Amino acid sequence: MADLKISALPTHVTPIAADLLPVVDTVAWATKQSTLSQVVLTPFVTGKHLATRPSFVAGRESAGIPTAIVLGAFSGYSMPIWSTPANQYEELRWRLVVPGRWDGTTDIQYVLYVALSAAETEGDDFRIQLSWSSSAYTAGVITNATKDVTADGDCTAGHTDAYSVFKMTFTVDISEGPISPVVIGDVLSGRLRRVASGGTEISGEIIILDHMLNFVVDKIFKV
Repeated sequence: MADLKISALPTHVTPIAADLLPVVDTVAWATKQSTLSQVVLTPFVTGKHLATRPSFVAGRESAGIPTAIVLGAFSGYSMPIWSTPANQYEELRWRLVVPGRWDGTTDIQYVLYVALSAAETEGDDFRIQLSWSSSAYTAGVITNATKDVTADGDCTAGHTDAYSVFKMTFTVDISEGPISPVVIGDVLSGRLRRVASGGTEISGEIIILDHMLNFVVDKIFKV
């Protein structure tokens, strides 16, 4: 299938003279006719997002780290504050080929879902760091450098119980990576660590539950 930009879609179909539709009159129970004047087509991909969930890559450097957590039907990874050498393997990694449906210009959003492993005190907080990079895989070299972005979670009133869930959002600025800019077809790789918050740290660990990458799309189909 050829690429099809949303901008190429028509916004309406030109009315055709004498184009008739049957309409049922529920009062008189008689069939009448009404002229069809216009058909409006809504560009259903404009401004929409493609959400993807790359697999976490965990325990590659040291088996069993981060610690797997199971709670009923839910599961995740429990993470203390990263440090070296004591906690140097307490991290998660992922990678994804940037999809062709992406518009190629809008910054990518990375969304992370986490939970408290224990009850905490109102006003305490925690911080997660996303370190990312990209590469074409077809030319050039990959780099050890990363672009680091952080997001904070605050334990507010009514949001301090054990297993309370937090949604955290990171912006992948496509023009600020070690290899810029990010383009369609690149391999986008990320590394997650819990780092010191700089405030009053929570006492327990953070459970990483789920994540997704959101791409603004402008094409109906492209691999």
